[in-house]
Formats: sequence, structure tokens, C-alpha cells
Amino acid sequence: LLGIFYGSLVPLKIKLATVAGESAENIKVVAHEIKGSAYNIGAILLGDLAQELEFVARKQNSSEIETLISKIQIELDRVKQFIENSSPSNLR
Repeated sequence: LLGIFYGSLVPLKIKLATVAGESAENIKVVAHEIKGSAYNIGAILLGDLAQELEFVARKQNSSEIETLISKIQIELDRVKQFIENSSPSNLR
């Protein structure tokens, strides 16, 4: 599961970056995908940020959306770094 998540990190970052200016529904879909994946591997902070983005997208507050997307991008990088530093090479 961790290896699958690791393999999805770059595509998730790309999706998140491209969805920033799109509809609330598209943002919610990507946030939901990140949330589920993050919680599945125990990345609680990442999951919580994605859950918050889902909620904020419903309100369509663009400044909050941008802030959360930035925080999620940083957390995705942090989780990626953690996996690289603590996992056997066959997971990467």
C-alpha cells in the first residue's frame, strides 16, 4: 500500500496544481482522493488538510483554497521524503 501511495505522489501533486483554478467540484474530487490515500497509509496531517480543502471548496473561498493547496503540496513533499528515508528501496 505504501509503495502504491509513493507511486501516486507525483500525479497527485500535478492534479492538485492543475485543479487550483477549476470548479469547486473538481477541487473536491482531488482533495477526496488525497484524503483517502493519506488516511490509508497513516499520513494523518495530509488527510486532515485534504479534508479541510474538501470543506473549503464547498464555500468557494479562493484565498483559503490556495492556502490549503500550498500546505498540501508541502505535506505531500514531506511524506514523500519520509517514505524515501525510512522505507526499503523496493517500495520506491
